[in-house]
Amino acid sequence: MEAHAAPDVYFPLEITAREYAGSLLMAVELAERGFSAIVGHKSRVLSAMAHAPRTGVLFFKGGHDGGFRNSSGHLQVGLDPEAGIVYPDFADFFRRRKALSDLSTTAAQFCYGADDHRFLTQQFPELADRFHRVGTPRVQAWGPDGEPLYRDALRDIRRRYGRFILLVGSGGALHEAYRGPSDPVAAAGSWRSTRGDDASANDRLVQLAGRVSAELEVTVVIRPHPVESWDMWLSIVRQRPKVFVEGAFDLSAWVRAAQVVVHSGKSTAAFEAAMVGTPSIGLLPSDTRGDWVPDLLSYPAHDLDSAVELVRRAIDETLAPLPTPAAKDLLDRKIDRPEVRPTVRAAEVLEGLVDLSSGSTWGRGDVRQVRGRRRLRGPRSEHLGAVPPFKRWPLTVPRIRRDVHAVAEAWGLRRTPKVLGLGKDCVLIRS
Repeated sequence: MEAHAAPDVYFPLEITAREYAGSLLMAVELAERGFSAIVGHKSRVLSAMAHAPRTGVLFFKGGHDGGFRNSSGHLQVGLDPEAGIVYPDFADFFRRRKALSDLSTTAAQFCYGADDHRFLTQQFPELADRFHRVGTPRVQAWGPDGEPLYRDALRDIRRRYGRFILLVGSGGALHEAYRGPSDPVAAAGSWRSTRGDDASANDRLVQLAGRVSAELEVTVVIRPHPVESWDMWLSIVRQRPKVFVEGAFDLSAWVRAAQVVVHSGKSTAAFEAAMVGTPSIGLLPSDTRGDWVPDLLSYPAHDLDSAVELVRRAIDETLAPLPTPAAKDLLDRKIDRPEVRPTVRAAEVLEGLVDLSSGSTWGRGDVRQVRGRRRLRGPRSEHLGAVPPFKRWPLTVPRIRRDVHAVAEAWGLRRTPKVLGLGKDCVLIRS
């Protein structure tokens, strides 16, 4: 594609705990190279895109969905945060993610590793030069480059909880935003969703939390999925001593601090644990083999007795980070971890799509033009014990300035990029 777009890259975040860290790393890399990066809640970034006088680059999931991705007028590059890496066969994810069936409008698609890159190049041979195995910012944030972003969170977590095991919710306790007041499940006060597999998975997590907290006298922290109901999780553990529910900070911060991570399958928590050397346990139904990739990266437990014993071994530090050599081979096939920072290679791809010499369309006077579409309710700061808002924690200018400075310092950049507010929960990052 001809390089004609302005060097302005837009990062609309749907779930901040999943997407913020990688987007921030990418934004700092781009600012160092003369780009401007607009990072914020999805609705705020869409408003910024609508105000932009020139075409820029939309850094989102990629693919054609008939929505804002393809109607915004901006060039599109893709990195799907829904993590098809958890599927043993990427083809299954491809069939599920309908937007990926047409990548003709995507100028570049970044791949997690060998499996998705091989599938996409075979599926779309005419677009093969648009698929890039350069590593991904999201995976980069799971490794050492994420450490500057989680330093303060790790300190707070360790001060409050010390040594603990982490249980990761599966999405079964659906948030109230997904259910109307007439919903019979919600009206009955049940924490279970109508998605039976996820509900039973959370049942197993709750039972395990009760047993290990009592039998092993260990602190248990449950981190619900970002789309789960906080109130319903709290109602479950309220009478269980040494069991706590937390929604603050990215999952990566908790994984780094935990002695072991327990999940119920299909969770990227197993990947994040493997990246930092924390063992993980897959708590699986007795009638399943555990064929999902996270299951294969974890120690399998098909009943509570074996799960308790695995947790005991993790506390005694006798569990290796990965259960088998085959698990390491699988991890290497699913995610690339190149020696060169993935953001460097991804930025080089973007440099081929824009006209850097034209400069950003965002001047200081333009900052005041952006207005958010709607006001999201919730706490204004992210801290331990806070009730998390639905999907998106606040993105304040001081927080992002602090994070940008930490990353720039860790990378040894010549100067720290500037962070300017574009309204509520949206910033402009540039050199």
